[in-house]
Amino acid sequence: MADDFERNVNEIDHGIIPKDPSFYVYNPSSIDKTFAPHGESSIYVLVPVPNLKSYDKWSNSIITNFYNLIIDKLEKELNLKDFKKVSFLKKYLHQIILEKNTIVFLVQPLV
Repeated sequence: MADDFERNVNEIDHGIIPKDPSFYVYNPSSIDKTFAPHGESSIYVLVPVPNLKSYDKWSNSIITNFYNLIIDKLEKELNLKDFKKVSFLKKYLHQIILEKNTIVFLVQPLV
């Protein structure tokens, strides 16, 4: 969670990429073991960002910096040691789906 949640929401509402973003994390494999191989886990991470109508300046460097910020926050705040080294993560998280007025970072679950 952002240290200043109100600022986080205000930045998004005004088309600014949050400097300290909040995120939602769900671990479906904690209640349904079919979501990941035995002994492993899958997580879903949702990070609100401005829509493309408000912020249309996404570049490879901005995407990479934001990716690194989110991964660092996940490692620190959820104590996920070496999370950035997970083999499938970079393969899927770097994929970006751009649709009208939206941006989505995609992480496909391991099933």
